Amino acid sequence: MKHSDSKKSMAQQLYILGNQTKKAICEIVKVTPKTLDSWIEKYEWDAQKDMQTITKKQLLADTFKQLQAVNEKIKLNGNVPTKELYDAKNILGREIDRLSDAPLAIYTDVFSSFIDFLMRNHPVHVPLFATLSMDFIENKNANG
Repeated sequence: MKHSDSKKSMAQQLYILGNQTKKAICEIVKVTPKTLDSWIEKYEWDAQKDMQTITKKQLLADTFKQLQAVNEKIKLNGNVPTKELYDAKNILGREIDRLSDAPLAIYTDVFSSFIDFLMRNHPVHVPLFATLSMDFIENKNANG
């Protein structure tokens, strides 16, 4: 690898993966700001940097926000979805299932059924289990 290629490779890694300023990258790699800017433009490093920030967790969070917006529109429509809103809700639900390792709805359904069981058979344990199951769901939601 030529010396200039190794500089370019290092600059690319620092730019895309790091939190370094362009000035700091130029100092570390020992290139001019003009050279760095030309590499950024020519090799589309901004697009590569953007791709690094799009994670499964972020996509899932965005999808939940979109579903919340659809639900708000349904609520404004008297809790009756139009065909478009119904279709959007179904599409977003499938996307959430696809992006989730284990969809939160499954945990919620199982925990709800188990709490019903506890209520009938072991009511003394309901408060603790309800608290722990909510902590679990909130943790899964926060950490993906």
